[in-house]
Amino acid sequence: MVIPNHNRGDLLGSAIASALAQRGVELEVLVCDDGSTDGSAGVVEAFDDPRVRWLPGAASGGPAAPRNRGIAAAAGEWVAFLDSDDTWREGKLEAQLRLLESTSASACTTNAYRCLSGSAGQAGLMHDRLPASITLSQQLSLNWVITSSMTVRTAELHRVGGFPEAAGRTIFEDYALWLRLAQRSPIAVLDAPLVDYRDDVSSSLRGLMAPELRCTINSFRDFGQWRRTQRPTLRTTPAEALVMARHLSRLVAVRDILRRGLAPAPGSGAR
Repeated sequence: MVIPNHNRGDLLGSAIASALAQRGVELEVLVCDDGSTDGSAGVVEAFDDPRVRWLPGAASGGPAAPRNRGIAAAAGEWVAFLDSDDTWREGKLEAQLRLLESTSASACTTNAYRCLSGSAGQAGLMHDRLPASITLSQQLSLNWVITSSMTVRTAELHRVGGFPEAAGRTIFEDYALWLRLAQRSPIAVLDAPLVDYRDDVSSSLRGLMAPELRCTINSFRDFGQWRRTQRPTLRTTPAEALVMARHLSRLVAVRDILRRGLAPAPGSGAR
């Protein structure tokens, strides 16, 4: 499993411990550092466990590059992702692998508990209810996938090219990858909260809305470019193309409104 890390030595230990606590599975924990200047390396060394590996790297400005370094180094059939500020619940990996082995799916996501930074306890579920499986049309309309919940077949990650590392996708680069995976086959869903997802409230402030929209739009465009390189192997249905076009149009409209500093006009349809 792959943990990208940048200066989160205070939280990294909990993430690693939650991975090592998984039972019924063989695993390696690849901590892929992104130019940390804190004590993160010492946190990893303190585990003194041969399953835990420290993979250092220069700062890239986002999690895509360290995650891809982990994918390249992974020796197993499956890669699971866990952000350095999140933790897994007991039995998470075993339950996912059991589901994946009983289906033809190449990827599986779960629900998660949303935990607000700086406060005790949970703030509820990330999703009130997840679909039975996530199709491309569903993923185009909404990013259902929580990165720290994802387990994906290693060969499939190599097949779709991993996480896009292009500039401008320092957030939502994961969305671009999930779109690629959903294009190839539906993502299996285990609708159980098996992750504690740390939600930094400051990242949800209105001041970051425009950059998030820009990155989402970039993810759509990246997906379109990637899809063109896959022809004629992969085909998008007219319905899927229509969903993507409509959603991209709404995102661009909202982004332009935010740029102008105006509130949406009543009945404009921008949401």
